[in-house]
Amino acid sequence: KERKMARDEEFELPTNQGKTPNSTQNLVYFVNAIIVTSLPIFLYRAVVGMTLPDHGLVFLGVSLASVAALALSYHAITFWAFGLLDRQRRNTITPKRAESVKKSKKLQGSISDVQKALEA
Repeated sequence: KERKMARDEEFELPTNQGKTPNSTQNLVYFVNAIIVTSLPIFLYRAVVGMTLPDHGLVFLGVSLASVAALALSYHAITFWAFGLLDRQRRNTITPKRAESVKKSKKLQGSISDVQKALEA
């Protein structure tokens, strides 16, 4: 039997157990956040007619806040997705894992025998 995750367990955000982003991840997150944040600035300038000299401080403040929030959110979602995939992967029986279980349990059978041995 494959263990099914509860709905709230599946979408639970993992705790940050020392998993802070490294410098490369931070760079990728901030570059992507800057790209996403620059589009509304362009639209406000082009469509609404807000100019940088008149509204530059508003653009700067809102842009810095949104870049920081997006970069932190990107890391949280990435960390959550890797955690979810890792939990799902633990239930997967790979050929390497099957061979190690066969050796440790002294089995000669197929994958179904390995699954039964793991469930026991």
